[in-house]
Amino acid sequence: MKIWLLALVVCTGVERECVPAKDIPLEYTTYYECTKTAYEESLRILFKSEITPDMVESKRLYTKWSCIPVLKAPTPSESI
Repeated sequence: MKIWLLALVVCTGVERECVPAKDIPLEYTTYYECTKTAYEESLRILFKSEITPDMVESKRLYTKWSCIPVLKAPTPSESI
């Protein structure tokens, strides 16, 4: 069974550092779900959270993400 892992980080162009985003689901059953969540979470983090427009501007904040395919071993009930 293939799953998709979302790796999403928030970066600053000024300090050239990135930190992992918190409180987002990591595993998805389709690439579509993973990609959709990545875009939605990027919007939420940068524009609908405690981050202010001044912070985005002064620190040049942006997100980076990737949906990574992983083969997951079936559980005992799935292999029957």
